[in-house]
Amino acid sequence: ALRYLAPLVESKIPILFSPGNHDYYVGNAVCRNAFLNFYHELTGREWTPDPVVYETDELRFVVLDLTKATPPWLSCGYLSERTADFVRRYAENGDKRPVVLLTHFPIVHRNGTSLTARRHGLIGFHQLAPAITEQKNILVLSGHIHKPVQNLNQDGFGEIVAGSLTKYHVFRMLQYRHGRFTCETRRV
Repeated sequence: ALRYLAPLVESKIPILFSPGNHDYYVGNAVCRNAFLNFYHELTGREWTPDPVVYETDELRFVVLDLTKATPPWLSCGYLSERTADFVRRYAENGDKRPVVLLTHFPIVHRNGTSLTARRHGLIGFHQLAPAITEQKNILVLSGHIHKPVQNLNQDGFGEIVAGSLTKYHVFRMLQYRHGRFTCETRRV
């Protein structure tokens, strides 16, 4: 994969990467080391389980790795109290720039299942979901669920689940202008 991503890496455009359950749920040391090497080569940073912050003049990005501490057969993510607290404090620190959370697991959307569903969801989502729906300066960009979902308020804040390009043949074009996000879905 690095060979195909080389032009992007060589462009020096900052790459933010949040691993998914299939990237991370491996016990084999060779596979784990391949993941760690891929992360480093792609981002230029060593992998960390802690939130990674990247700021621009207009936006604040927080990359969350929520792919830990659950059995692989659950296909769940785990949001710790420590990580949820970090995100809440970071979003509420008086900085007016919006916060874009990048994570594999959706935080607000539950894939049409009960909010307490333990499979294919995010354990601990309830610690952060209200902050996302009540705060008007957080946008979550996620994956995991194959069907694309968009749940945004009038200013484009909320959550976008990318969905599977190969299954649903759509991708998203996201723009930020004048304090507002807009999202356009394109079919391929």
